[in-house]
Amino acid sequence: MKMLICLVALATALTTKAQNTEAYQNFIPAGYQQNIMGFTIGTAGWSFQPLTDVSVTALGSFDYLVNGYGPIAVGLWTADGTLLATHTITSGSTLANECRYEAISAIQLSSDQTYFVGAYVISGDLMGFSVIDPDQGTVIMAPEIQLGMAARSSAAGFNFTDSIESPAGYVFLAPNFEFQPVPEPSTFWLVGAGSLALLATRRRR
Repeated sequence: MKMLICLVALATALTTKAQNTEAYQNFIPAGYQQNIMGFTIGTAGWSFQPLTDVSVTALGSFDYLVNGYGPIAVGLWTADGTLLATHTITSGSTLANECRYEAISAIQLSSDQTYFVGAYVISGDLMGFSVIDPDQGTVIMAPEIQLGMAARSSAAGFNFTDSIESPAGYVFLAPNFEFQPVPEPSTFWLVGAGSLALLATRRRR
């Protein structure tokens, strides 16, 4: 019976669903915070680098955009402009903190590679979005995600955000995403080895 309980516990450890974590989490102003706005008729967002392998599970838009402009298209691109995933965010999408999210088929991103996430107003209207200036405070990202720079598309419409707005630390508060860290292979190896050891002990008995 103890053997069965141990095996069930090991199986549960392997299959337990991890909690989603938001990439952009908060902003801490330094003294007086200037209200900066940006405007575009294209896609706006930011670049980032995962510090460990992560699995993106949902794409999102800041709620103020959805409320102000209606449905928002959000996309995730590689550094060379390959679109990895996209989803439409609406007022019915799941609200978490300041953003609304839609689940996607998990996309694994590799550590230290650069990716871009961007949002676009589907109606094609001129989009006004908040801009976080690193001179005005500190952006708080998830520990696994390193913020790159603010970015927008050089063309109108829903496009790869290929125009970089430096310096580092700027972020256009239009898109966001949720993710889960990818477990190290050693974790699965240890659990698997433990299961085999328990089975071998059972057989000897």
